[in-house]
Amino acid sequence: MRQIKTITQPIDKAAEFDDEVNAALADGWRLQHRQTMSFRGSFVFIAYMDKNDRDPLEAKEEDEAQGDDREEATETYKGFLYIRCDKCGTDKGFYTKNPIRRFRCDCGHFTPLHNLAHVNASCECGQAWTYRTNILDRTFSINCLECGTPIDLELHPRDNAYITMR
Repeated sequence: MRQIKTITQPIDKAAEFDDEVNAALADGWRLQHRQTMSFRGSFVFIAYMDKNDRDPLEAKEEDEAQGDDREEATETYKGFLYIRCDKCGTDKGFYTKNPIRRFRCDCGHFTPLHNLAHVNASCECGQAWTYRTNILDRTFSINCLECGTPIDLELHPRDNAYITMR
């Protein structure tokens, strides 16, 4: 059964809004849309979230399987992250202003974040991007946020950082 949840906070309570949204995300809710709008003469933050109920036994088994991962991740990261899911292998680039210890993929799996490498990507269009990633491949590609051109990156082992291949 699909459940829907709306979180609303006045604009002057941004921290409380973020805390409430993060708590809902940790509880298994998925953020569908977030916006700021005028309501009765003042501005408010609104987050629309949904959740699909799982079989309680299946949820308990998944939580127990992921329990070890949750204990391992002690480092926190914020900013631009480019994370590969441990379960399905999907890569996702995103920005977080709040420090996180783990990444929740669209497949529902939590990937712990530790020892993330730096990524310094420079595009031919002149834009440069800095990320952190958990990818361990010698080379990989990301798309430029400005023009969409693939940027080939190579691991520089001494610095544990990916740099643009020329």
